[in-house]
Amino acid sequence: MFLLDISLVLIFSDIEKAQMTELAFACAQHEKKTYDILVKQLGEEDSRTRDSQNWMSTFKARELQVDAVLQERYFTLLFLSF
Repeated sequence: MFLLDISLVLIFSDIEKAQMTELAFACAQHEKKTYDILVKQLGEEDSRTRDSQNWMSTFKARELQVDAVLQERYFTLLFLSF
């Protein structure tokens, strides 16, 4: 029974990871479009363009953090199943 419980948790972890990855990707894509528009209209040195570039970096960093946490949780649960 314990292995079944672990398997279900791992499946939900995979679903959660997929959803969070999709969300991070959507945010990054939207911000990339915004950045491209701002560069064309205002130039790279405008504060709004730099803000957009900072948001793209933030989204990427958060995506990496989510991946690290979910991977750590996955390996912890996998270790507990043995």
